[in-house]
Amino acid sequence: MYPMEYFTVIRSKDHRFDYRKALVGSALKIGVKPTARAFATTPKTVRKWRDRHLAEGLPGLFNRSRRPRTCPHPTRPSDEA
Repeated sequence: MYPMEYFTVIRSKDHRFDYRKALVGSALKIGVKPTARAFATTPKTVRKWRDRHLAEGLPGLFNRSRRPRTCPHPTRPSDEA
């Protein structure tokens, strides 16, 4: 059912990257909705990875940090001392 063979996906070192690379390649070739059906995901997810790939290239397909950029409740410098 999936466009990639199971053995090929599992054998690779970074499963997510290879999966996303195949997903983007398919989206560019056949379109968003047929790719979403083939990969059993949503068109929104396909668009997200396609747009990241178009904006950043292959590095855009790697995981991003989920760490917040700022701390909403930082300790005051006077309390740190």
